[in-house]
Amino acid sequence: MIHEHKSSIALEHLRCAMRLYEDSKFHSALHLASAAEEIFGKLVDYLTDTPTDSVKEGFALREQIVVEREISALFKEKAKTVDEIRAEIVRPKNYVKHHSKPKAEVFDLDPRGQARDYLLRAISNLNVLLDEPGEDIDRFEDLLHEEEENDFGT
Repeated sequence: MIHEHKSSIALEHLRCAMRLYEDSKFHSALHLASAAEEIFGKLVDYLTDTPTDSVKEGFALREQIVVEREISALFKEKAKTVDEIRAEIVRPKNYVKHHSKPKAEVFDLDPRGQARDYLLRAISNLNVLLDEPGEDIDRFEDLLHEEEENDFGT
Protein backbone atom coordinates (compact mmCIF):
# COMPACT_ATOMS: atom_id res chain seq x y z
CA MET A 1 0.00 0.00 0.00
CA ILE A 2 1.29 3.45 -0.93
CA HIS A 3 0.83 6.31 1.52
CA GLU A 4 0.67 9.64 -0.22
CA HIS A 5 0.44 12.94 1.53
CA LYS A 6 -2.77 14.81 0.72
CA SER A 7 -0.71 17.72 -0.62
CA SER A 8 0.71 15.45 -3.35
CA ILE A 9 -2.78 14.38 -4.30
CA ALA A 10 -3.97 18.00 -4.32
CA LEU A 11 -1.03 19.01 -6.52
CA GLU A 12 -1.96 16.24 -8.96
CA HIS A 13 -5.59 17.46 -8.93
CA LEU A 14 -4.42 21.02 -9.58
CA ARG A 15 -2.13 20.11 -12.48
CA CYS A 16 -4.83 17.91 -14.05
CA ALA A 17 -7.38 20.73 -13.62
CA MET A 18 -4.98 23.13 -15.35
CA ARG A 19 -4.65 20.79 -18.35
CA LEU A 20 -8.42 20.22 -18.49
CA TYR A 21 -9.02 23.97 -18.34
CA GLU A 22 -6.61 24.51 -21.23
CA ASP A 23 -8.51 21.82 -23.17
CA SER A 24 -11.83 23.62 -22.47
CA LYS A 25 -13.09 20.78 -20.28
CA PHE A 26 -14.36 23.25 -17.70
CA HIS A 27 -16.73 21.02 -15.69
CA SER A 28 -13.96 18.50 -14.97
CA ALA A 29 -11.47 21.29 -14.32
CA LEU A 30 -13.91 22.84 -11.85
CA HIS A 31 -14.31 19.50 -10.05
CA LEU A 32 -10.58 18.81 -9.68
CA ALA A 33 -9.70 22.43 -8.90
CA SER A 34 -12.28 22.47 -6.11
CA ALA A 35 -10.73 19.32 -4.62
CA ALA A 36 -7.25 20.90 -4.74
CA GLU A 37 -8.57 24.17 -3.31
CA GLU A 38 -10.16 22.41 -0.37
CA ILE A 39 -7.16 20.22 0.46
CA PHE A 40 -4.64 23.07 0.19
CA GLY A 41 -6.93 25.39 2.16
CA LYS A 42 -7.30 22.92 5.01
CA LEU A 43 -3.55 22.29 4.96
CA VAL A 44 -2.90 26.04 5.29
CA ASP A 45 -5.25 26.07 8.29
CA TYR A 46 -3.49 23.08 9.83
CA LEU A 47 0.01 24.51 9.36
CA THR A 48 -1.00 27.94 10.68
CA ASP A 49 -2.85 26.49 13.68
CA THR A 50 -6.14 28.02 12.53
CA PRO A 51 -8.91 26.43 14.60
CA THR A 52 -10.99 24.52 12.08
CA ASP A 53 -13.52 22.70 14.24
CA SER A 54 -16.25 25.21 13.38
CA VAL A 55 -14.84 26.29 10.01
CA LYS A 56 -16.25 24.68 6.89
CA GLU A 57 -13.87 26.16 4.33
CA GLY A 58 -10.14 26.57 3.87
CA PHE A 59 -8.01 29.68 3.74
CA ALA A 60 -8.66 31.29 0.32
CA LEU A 61 -12.38 30.50 0.34
CA ARG A 62 -12.72 31.98 3.83
CA GLU A 63 -10.94 35.13 2.64
CA GLN A 64 -13.36 35.42 -0.30
CA ILE A 65 -16.37 34.97 1.98
CA VAL A 66 -15.14 37.78 4.25
CA VAL A 67 -14.69 40.14 1.29
CA GLU A 68 -18.07 39.30 -0.22
CA ARG A 69 -19.73 39.73 3.18
CA GLU A 70 -18.21 43.21 3.53
CA ILE A 71 -19.30 44.17 -0.01
CA SER A 72 -22.79 42.86 0.66
CA ALA A 73 -23.01 44.86 3.88
CA LEU A 74 -21.91 48.03 2.09
CA PHE A 75 -24.09 47.83 -0.99
CA LYS A 76 -27.21 45.92 -0.04
CA GLU A 77 -30.06 46.85 2.22
CA LYS A 78 -30.07 43.37 3.73
CA ALA A 79 -26.54 41.98 3.86
CA LYS A 80 -26.04 38.33 2.95
CA THR A 81 -25.14 35.93 5.72
CA VAL A 82 -21.89 33.99 5.70
CA ASP A 83 -23.86 30.80 5.07
CA GLU A 84 -25.65 32.36 2.06
CA ILE A 85 -22.35 33.50 0.57
CA ARG A 86 -20.70 30.13 1.20
CA ALA A 87 -23.65 28.34 -0.44
CA GLU A 88 -23.40 30.54 -3.55
CA ILE A 89 -19.67 29.91 -3.88
CA VAL A 90 -19.74 26.13 -3.39
CA ARG A 91 -22.90 25.58 -5.43
CA PRO A 92 -21.09 25.11 -8.78
CA LYS A 93 -18.69 22.51 -7.37
CA ASN A 94 -21.53 20.60 -5.74
CA TYR A 95 -23.57 20.85 -8.93
CA VAL A 96 -20.89 19.20 -11.08
CA LYS A 97 -20.00 16.46 -8.60
CA HIS A 98 -23.36 15.38 -7.11
CA HIS A 99 -26.48 13.94 -8.69
CA SER A 100 -29.48 16.24 -8.69
CA LYS A 101 -33.14 15.32 -8.74
CA PRO A 102 -34.66 15.80 -12.20
CA LYS A 103 -36.84 18.65 -10.97
CA ALA A 104 -34.07 20.23 -8.90
CA GLU A 105 -33.59 23.93 -9.30
CA VAL A 106 -31.59 24.86 -12.37
CA PHE A 107 -29.21 27.77 -12.24
CA ASP A 108 -26.86 29.47 -14.67
CA LEU A 109 -23.58 27.63 -14.44
CA ASP A 110 -20.56 29.40 -15.90
CA PRO A 111 -18.17 26.45 -15.83
CA ARG A 112 -15.27 28.39 -17.36
CA GLY A 113 -15.49 31.31 -14.94
CA GLN A 114 -16.18 29.11 -11.95
CA ALA A 115 -13.35 26.70 -12.83
CA ARG A 116 -11.10 29.75 -13.07
CA ASP A 117 -12.24 30.92 -9.61
CA TYR A 118 -11.50 27.53 -8.05
CA LEU A 119 -8.14 27.31 -9.83
CA LEU A 120 -7.17 30.76 -8.55
CA ARG A 121 -8.19 29.89 -4.98
CA ALA A 122 -6.30 26.58 -5.15
CA ILE A 123 -3.21 28.39 -6.41
CA SER A 124 -3.65 31.07 -3.74
CA ASN A 125 -3.69 28.39 -1.04
CA LEU A 126 -0.66 26.69 -2.62
CA ASN A 127 1.21 30.01 -2.69
CA VAL A 128 0.73 30.28 1.08
CA LEU A 129 2.21 26.80 1.47
CA LEU A 130 5.13 27.14 -0.95
CA ASP A 131 7.34 30.09 -1.86
CA GLU A 132 7.85 28.72 -5.37
CA PRO A 133 5.03 26.38 -6.44
CA GLY A 134 6.56 25.96 -9.90
CA GLU A 135 6.96 27.91 -13.11
CA ASP A 136 4.08 26.06 -14.75
CA ILE A 137 1.73 27.10 -11.97
CA ASP A 138 3.03 30.69 -11.93
CA ARG A 139 2.52 30.98 -15.71
CA PHE A 140 -0.94 29.47 -15.49
CA GLU A 141 -1.92 31.84 -12.68
CA ASP A 142 -0.80 34.80 -14.82
CA LEU A 143 -2.84 33.46 -17.74
CA LEU A 144 -5.94 33.15 -15.52
CA HIS A 145 -5.54 36.71 -14.23
CA GLU A 146 -5.16 38.03 -17.80
CA GLU A 147 -8.26 36.12 -18.84
CA GLU A 148 -10.14 37.48 -15.83
CA GLU A 149 -9.14 41.05 -16.71
CA ASN A 150 -10.28 40.55 -20.30
CA ASP A 151 -13.62 39.13 -19.15
CA PHE A 152 -14.28 41.98 -16.75
CA GLY A 153 -12.67 44.75 -18.79
CA THR A 154 -10.38 45.93 -16.01
